Amino acid sequence: PSPVPDQPTAPTDPTSLLGFGRYIFTTDVDRVAALALDVKDMIQAPTVKQANDTYVNGGNAGTAQSERVVSLAALSLTAARDMNEDPIFNIFRWALLSEEVFESIDTDSFDPLESAYADIVVGKALGIAQDKELAAESAVVLSVWMEICHNIFNAINYCEDGDAKAVTSIDRAIALWIGAGQSESTFDTGFLMYKIAQQGEKHFGLTSGEALANTKIIGTFAYAQEVSKNCAGDNENFLELKVIVAQIVTQMTIPLLQNLLHYIDQENENYIELYALAVVPQAIGCGASDFIGLRDVLVSEKDFNHNDIDQVFFDEMQRFQKCLRISCDDLMGKTNPTGTLRDLIDNICVSDSASNKNLAGFETTTDVYEVSRLDLDVLQIGIFMETKAYGAAEDYYLHGYNSQGTLKPLSLRDLAKSPGRTIVPQYKIFSDYFQSDNYSDDLVQHAIRRIGAFEDASRDQAAELVTRSLQGVVSYMAVLEKLYSAVDRCRQGFGAVKILEEGVALFVGSLEGAERGGNGAWDGTLLFALGKETCDAFDTCEASDNADVNEDMREVLDDARDLLQSDDCDGALQVIENEVLADLPVAILQALLFYTVENAGMSAGNQTYPLAAGYVFSRSILPLVYEVNMTSASTLDTNLIFDLKNKPVPNGADAVYEAITFVLPGMNVDCDDIGTFGLRDVCDNTEAEVVRPDTDTSTNLGNGLYTTTTYVDDRAAIALDLVTIRDALESGSLDLARVVYKDGDNSNEYNDNGIKVGQRSLQKFSTQSTLDMVNEPIFNIYRYALKDNTGQYLSKDVRLYADSIVEQLLATTFTTAEQKTLPAEAMLVLNLWMLLAHELFETLNNCKNKAIADTDGVHSIDEAVAYWIGDGQQAGDGGTGHLFYALAERMGDKFQQNVDGQSRTNVNILRLFNQAKLELTFPNACTDSPNTYPRLRQIVYRILSQMTIPLVQSLIHNLRENDQLRVKLYAQAFAPLTAACDPELFQYLQLKLIDGTYNVIEAEEVVERIRTSFDCLGISCSDVGQHVTETDNICIDTPKRNPLAGYVPIGDVREYAQLDLDVLETGILMEMGAYAAAEDLYTYGKHALVDGINGPEMLTLSQMATTSDRSVVPEFDSFVRYFENNKYADKIIREALDRNKLPNASDVQRKEIVVKGMQYLVIYMAALQAMHDAISSCDSAEASRVMGAQEAWDRAAALLVGSIEGNEAAGTSNGQSFYGLAKKRCAQFDTCGKSGYSQVNDELMSLLYTGRGELEAGSCSALRRAVASIEPLLLVPLIQSNIRYAIENTRLDAFPTDADFAEGYIFSRAILPLVEDVDRNAADIINRNMDLVFETEPVKDGSLAVINAFASVYSGMNVDCELVGKVDGVEACTGADQEPSGGKLGGGAIFGIIVAVFAVVGLAGWLFVKHRKERQKQQGAELAPMFRRSNGVMDHSSDILGGKHHDAAILDGDEAFVNRMQYQA
Repeated sequence: PSPVPDQPTAPTDPTSLLGFGRYIFTTDVDRVAALALDVKDMIQAPTVKQANDTYVNGGNAGTAQSERVVSLAALSLTAARDMNEDPIFNIFRWALLSEEVFESIDTDSFDPLESAYADIVVGKALGIAQDKELAAESAVVLSVWMEICHNIFNAINYCEDGDAKAVTSIDRAIALWIGAGQSESTFDTGFLMYKIAQQGEKHFGLTSGEALANTKIIGTFAYAQEVSKNCAGDNENFLELKVIVAQIVTQMTIPLLQNLLHYIDQENENYIELYALAVVPQAIGCGASDFIGLRDVLVSEKDFNHNDIDQVFFDEMQRFQKCLRISCDDLMGKTNPTGTLRDLIDNICVSDSASNKNLAGFETTTDVYEVSRLDLDVLQIGIFMETKAYGAAEDYYLHGYNSQGTLKPLSLRDLAKSPGRTIVPQYKIFSDYFQSDNYSDDLVQHAIRRIGAFEDASRDQAAELVTRSLQGVVSYMAVLEKLYSAVDRCRQGFGAVKILEEGVALFVGSLEGAERGGNGAWDGTLLFALGKETCDAFDTCEASDNADVNEDMREVLDDARDLLQSDDCDGALQVIENEVLADLPVAILQALLFYTVENAGMSAGNQTYPLAAGYVFSRSILPLVYEVNMTSASTLDTNLIFDLKNKPVPNGADAVYEAITFVLPGMNVDCDDIGTFGLRDVCDNTEAEVVRPDTDTSTNLGNGLYTTTTYVDDRAAIALDLVTIRDALESGSLDLARVVYKDGDNSNEYNDNGIKVGQRSLQKFSTQSTLDMVNEPIFNIYRYALKDNTGQYLSKDVRLYADSIVEQLLATTFTTAEQKTLPAEAMLVLNLWMLLAHELFETLNNCKNKAIADTDGVHSIDEAVAYWIGDGQQAGDGGTGHLFYALAERMGDKFQQNVDGQSRTNVNILRLFNQAKLELTFPNACTDSPNTYPRLRQIVYRILSQMTIPLVQSLIHNLRENDQLRVKLYAQAFAPLTAACDPELFQYLQLKLIDGTYNVIEAEEVVERIRTSFDCLGISCSDVGQHVTETDNICIDTPKRNPLAGYVPIGDVREYAQLDLDVLETGILMEMGAYAAAEDLYTYGKHALVDGINGPEMLTLSQMATTSDRSVVPEFDSFVRYFENNKYADKIIREALDRNKLPNASDVQRKEIVVKGMQYLVIYMAALQAMHDAISSCDSAEASRVMGAQEAWDRAAALLVGSIEGNEAAGTSNGQSFYGLAKKRCAQFDTCGKSGYSQVNDELMSLLYTGRGELEAGSCSALRRAVASIEPLLLVPLIQSNIRYAIENTRLDAFPTDADFAEGYIFSRAILPLVEDVDRNAADIINRNMDLVFETEPVKDGSLAVINAFASVYSGMNVDCELVGKVDGVEACTGADQEPSGGKLGGGAIFGIIVAVFAVVGLAGWLFVKHRKERQKQQGAELAPMFRRSNGVMDHSSDILGGKHHDAAILDGDEAFVNRMQYQA
């Protein structure tokens, strides 16, 4: 919370004198504070009997409402009734009372006096010790102290309800702290807790003044009162009050601890025992082991022995103090103790200063201590469930307590319902399985409230259900959320390590302490503790008793953090998905198996906790099991259901063990990590071991179509799954189809030793294999195209688009036999198609990284062919096979495309597969030859183009057939590819074929639009063929002299124009975070294949950015001089592609730097190079060079316009080069011509034709003039862009993450060298305001400075300022003397705003004060009942609690007993 406000001035109301002028009471608390006079009367009573009478009957205190006398005894005797939902009271009860007490709650046998532990202590002091002072002090530090707690927790409840009584409760609490008769800062007045605090610090050496504990607590109470006053107006205020209350409880404990230490030093046994009972019970809320240790030393049947105050005691006290947030400074207060007391304090206060950053040996680099303290909430919720304080348990779950945020506690429900869980792939698995986004919250709340399946759960079972759900279900997903979010933060460029370490905190928790392996006890409540709990039974503990899996997790998370620190986001993701996902479920699986055996021996109706534990741990893992095998999941569900009516584990423990054994390989969990429990070993599979044939065993695919070099029968067998599914769908056996789809049936998976470990399934190709596709280009194009603005498709993560479509089809009721098999078709063309693409990209990636050895590369190609042909295929037969070969054959028939008995597609693709295989056949092909990867890459992209043909054929065929269901399916399979060709085309197809419906008369128009994508996809009309319904072949490939937005080139420059497709696709990959794929595309190209010396070769943007041929351009020297680097563009682009560089840049900024860098640094200079090449060739005496001049000129046009602009004048709206930029800027700068087209583009087209004409006429000098006119023309959209982003970026603060900041930076780099040639001062101004400097506000001098800097150099750069135009009222030609709208405000404007703000604030303040005074007038003097009734185990052996007060030998004890019973009645 915010700092405690300044103390208010002393009021005139006499009631407030109790607060020494530092706390202003709003209610009359005199009768409450008068309880102090009962304590005084007890002390001053002539006899113990009279002291007892005062204690029992009271005489001074009461409620203002009824004037009923309230006694000190009543505080304890009514506690079980009034405090039954109070957290602190229940922690004390759990520590001090036997479990039988709680079993009797809610029954006729419950005796509230059983919970009156304070009354017992007072009775012992009066009866056994015959000590009035001891009895009085006992009543204060036990009963009054707890009553204060009761009031402050009531304040939270009132505040949550919006009830003004919250303030009253705070007033009463501090009145009970100070009490009547107390003078400020004195030691010899007063009788309640203020006096105890003064006494505690006096023992420590304070000679005068107020104890620090009192100073702090009065200030904190004052702040709590201020917050409480606003409860009625803000329903969230109670959360801030809750944080303050937690601080008050800590501050209230400090005096008790000070007194305890003093009496330990003095070896005063009675007072040691008293203060131990006042303090130590709180330790059970910090871990049972430390509580037992402290209890046994300080409160035991044997006499106190100072020798027991040893290092173990000191360690326990240190952990206890840390848990309560009590620091050494808190203990010392304003004093400096000496002697043996100081030695005692020093031993207790000796602690590692970095202990808050160590979690069981994991050394964090950030402070995640508060997050780690959520495990205390789990522990204490368990205590409340055991004491049947269900309201307190629910409150701690919903709102938290121990883990403090800024203005509210962190809560476990925040974890259970976190929106961030959607980033975790497993979250969708869980939410789908449980059919609820809030499955974990539902489970916890149902258990707390004991509703639904848990209605008849016993006390122990309810507690187990809740705590194990928090440990196994909530914690599991919370840890993964943090880890995946850390990778996401890494990609954004900030905060990744802290988020990962928060995941560590949620895995380990605070209770484990700082030492490696944890504190040795089983006090923890999270997954780390579960590992320690189960490892002994499974023989998987280290020598330190820590679990092997915990140590594995520590190392793995260390590795992930190291990778994040080095900005290797993808490496960290691989660690998470390959290591963490395998280790995290281990302890849960062990617990499930352990409780399976425990429960198997139980009978129906068993009320013990193992039944609940087994149920929860099964729920913690069931969705993951279901993903691997539905049958295994069903076995777990049946045997571990929470059912009190039937015998648990009806099929026996062996059935559960077999189910787990079967799915472990599919879950990627090593069975050795699970270990052995008794005679059971999950590594033992009783089924006959299936061994794969030798890897060199060849496979004959398609009856001689293709003979593999390696064994791939297992891959080809996936075709048989499709057969089974198709047959099941046709016969109406939907359940069978689902099982085979999810679990697989025929395609065996083998481990590295060739032993079968599971089965592939078509569903896993979408739900699991796609995790490995996050850096692959084709997969990311599909994700980009299909995702909505939340990253989903069909309400699931877009990564799962294929499975989502299949599941939607499986859930659809079809009427015809043809329709029923649609889900099987979807599995083929969606799930398997993308997996085949993945196999090819994985081969490429391994070759690029030189990770291919021996036959690895050949085997990868063999696998891809197996997925293309499949099992059961005959050559040239579309009716016998089941995979893509068969589909291509069927479509080949439909499109009249058969060649020598096979479809053209199959002939081509098999030839390409063989070419790829040949590339990889040579020894060390990828490691020794730098040319292998580029050649293999070309082949792979040609294969992918051929793989597209059956999809587009099927789409066109079904359009012709008007089969709208299949049109939609094949549109989903094909259309996303067009998003990287022409965004307008994809939007058209999406609207017509996927999201909407088309009219049959529109089919031909749709087909024509589809054909426009062929060039981009690397296919031709002849590849696709002529459909049987077409009488004429109306498909026409792009002509060689394809117009470029109206400009008709002389030669064929289509490939150069298609470089804009590389730019478009790079932007898509950057947006999807596929940086490696983007870097690969930039380096090796994709769409522009030109004739090279050794045959066709890719034309790449990286070549253009680095070629020395640019030196032909005069301006190039200016750029090299300015950047001091002849590869300046390449350097800028690669820095943005490297997450280790530009640490402050966001993902959207990196995208803009890369894409805009390609467009306006690389293509700009390449276009100039082409024009100057044309001049140079024109001047040449060589005839061959003169002929090349026209090609160079057309090449410049192709680069400046691009292919996406299309054929027609004015182009499209998605252009990626200068032509598109000029169109965009003309509307913004009012420079569009009368026709609506950009004036710059009109002049550019005219000059391009002029240049072409001069070349045809052989007029080289005129060509020079044309180039000289084009060069300044190209600067116009760059200048406009600089001005636009100078204005836009003035709104940004330091460390901006907006894309505009990066765009302004690149546009300035594209022109700054030319500005500097004219005026260095102007260039400095532009650079200073547009540079990529994150630490200061962008455009620090204001946009006006940038605009005027450009205005000063137009003439020197030969730029026609009229073409630049105007924006926001500012003329480019004249500059401006007034900041345009959106620009930075001058000092006068800022002053005006400040005045206006202060005027508004002043008015608001006056209204607030007026409202507050009126509200205070309306508050009545009537007080709520003093003791508001809430809604609502370690056994001790202490002699002080050995009996009850009314059994004690007090003088006239029978009378005391009668009095007590009468009061209770």
